[in-house]
Amino acid sequence: IDADASLAAVVQLAAREHPNADVLLATGDIAHHGDITAYHRFQQATQGLAQQQRWLAGNHDDLPAMQAVIGTADMLSPLLTINNWDIIILNSSVVGEVGGTLSSTTLHWLQEHLAQTAADHLLIALHHPPITIGAEHFDRIGLSNGEAFLRTIQTSDKVRGILWGHIHQQLDQQQDGIQLMATPSTCVQFAKHRDFKIEHDKKPGYRWLQLYADGQLKTGVSRTT
Repeated sequence: IDADASLAAVVQLAAREHPNADVLLATGDIAHHGDITAYHRFQQATQGLAQQQRWLAGNHDDLPAMQAVIGTADMLSPLLTINNWDIIILNSSVVGEVGGTLSSTTLHWLQEHLAQTAADHLLIALHHPPITIGAEHFDRIGLSNGEAFLRTIQTSDKVRGILWGHIHQQLDQQQDGIQLMATPSTCVQFAKHRDFKIEHDKKPGYRWLQLYADGQLKTGVSRTT
């Protein structure tokens, strides 16, 4: 698949459907080999798509290269507040590993923020799924300390949603009143409950989210034709 072309098609679709987007959340694996030129291309392709962007490092990404492209911009910041919502961005990538882990420092920061934030509602984004998805290989390379992460967020009653990438497929579940969401890939899609089986009838796409002042979270997936 031509990943640049499929990204361009998804960006055009998103711009047409949500021309006044507040935030673009790029949930990781922005570049397959972590090449700095890929981040420049992504930055150029998504310029103007939303008022703000937040990039997450995935297992294919190179964080120093991402930082070099971003420069002084705050696109790797772990926190973005919009109205009465906090969007929390957690780095689950581990250098040299396919699976992910949240460091003890990150979990401690998250626990403190959950206890202290003045926001009424929280959305958390990371790259690796914190739950099992029913595919043996993907479940081995998800978030290794997903249970510790879920225990941490259970200390707050403000978490409304958790969003991730990594698995190249859509997933929508509810757990303890929290929406669990995986976003599709802007390139190849993998079939549910199968390891790396390409689902040819599913086109590249993106997930949109609407966050409401009362804590309601609406979401859906749009795909190219």
